[in-house]
Amino acid sequence: MAHPVQFEAANAVLTAPRGQEDSVGALPVYRDGRSCTSCWELSELELEEIVLTRRVYLCMQGDTHPPAFVGSALTVGELLANATDS
Repeated sequence: MAHPVQFEAANAVLTAPRGQEDSVGALPVYRDGRSCTSCWELSELELEEIVLTRRVYLCMQGDTHPPAFVGSALTVGELLANATDS
């Protein structure tokens, strides 16, 4: 499974909810009051599958799905660069 990684624009760390510290790790994020961005690293096997299928899945815990998108350093990086330049 992909795992979260530290990235240059990260300006906060989300921590596990009380009682879930053993199963939920820290998540470095960039937050600007409008959005929250994290960076994930994939295993070689996951990369091979994505190249073959051209698909990724985004799973949120709970019974709904907030507005979200998945992008590469190119697409998300542009948003972060624009946000940190202002």
